[in-house]
Amino acid sequence: MRGSLWLLMVGLAACHESMSVSQSDKPVSDPVMVVGATLPSRPLRMGHPPNLSVKTSTAEYSRLADYLGQSLGHDVYIVVPDSYDEVVQLLVDGKLDFALLTPFLYVRAKTRMPTLKLVASLLGEGAPQYRGYIVTAATSPYHSVSDLRGKRFAFVDRASASGYLFPTALLHENNLNPEQDFREVVYAGSHPQVVEWVLSGRVDAGAISSTTFMHMRGEAISSRLFILAKTDWIPFDAFVAHPAMPASAVQRVRTALLSIDARTAEGREILTGVTTNNGFVEANETAYDPVRKVAARLGVQ
Repeated sequence: MRGSLWLLMVGLAACHESMSVSQSDKPVSDPVMVVGATLPSRPLRMGHPPNLSVKTSTAEYSRLADYLGQSLGHDVYIVVPDSYDEVVQLLVDGKLDFALLTPFLYVRAKTRMPTLKLVASLLGEGAPQYRGYIVTAATSPYHSVSDLRGKRFAFVDRASASGYLFPTALLHENNLNPEQDFREVVYAGSHPQVVEWVLSGRVDAGAISSTTFMHMRGEAISSRLFILAKTDWIPFDAFVAHPAMPASAVQRVRTALLSIDARTAEGREILTGVTTNNGFVEANETAYDPVRKVAARLGVQ
């Protein structure tokens, strides 16, 4: 029954996205006044990377988009493109009004758009930080990161903090250069896909987030994985607004985000899905400095 409900949710979310995209293609008519701000008459667009896959991420965050739409009195719909980098490009091109960005994606977006507005930070698994895990199959003969020399390895995406940046730093600390010391390096595009490739034997090991590992406990998948190493702590995702968004609308969104509480029925309805998000906290730019430092140390932009 739960599986059927999940498939229905994903289907509805996909339909919602399809209908919303078609709405965004309509000619923009006169702007409308919302919470004392002039907003375009078209629906507003909230972006998110496909870290769970396009379909799953769309289903996961469409409820948050609906909630923000209700708070603004203006339609908001979720946009999940095929790649991490495309989210930043859509922001730069003015095709997104808001976005929930993974930490490294936020740092990259902020570099390209210094006036990007940091609205709030995500709180997940009851904490403001998480880790990256390097995992292998529980049945594999590998017991340490050093055992992976000459093996096949999967990252999520070059713009992923837990699925690329921090695990790469961890590998370097163990005298392993992915570009030189692995037989093959592949990019799965999402955390669940990395897990699938590890368990199927497509690769010998891979990098995923600690939250992905936690979520899979209920599916009895995590017991089939072995954690070879854990990265340093990583700040959770950043909710941002395009510089063109009026300050009053941004403040209304900030208030709405900080009001979500997973301890309430409404909060759980908005936040709970594949991921275990608890809400949002006040944003602090310096919280993302560890990401900047790791990127600078590796020479990654």
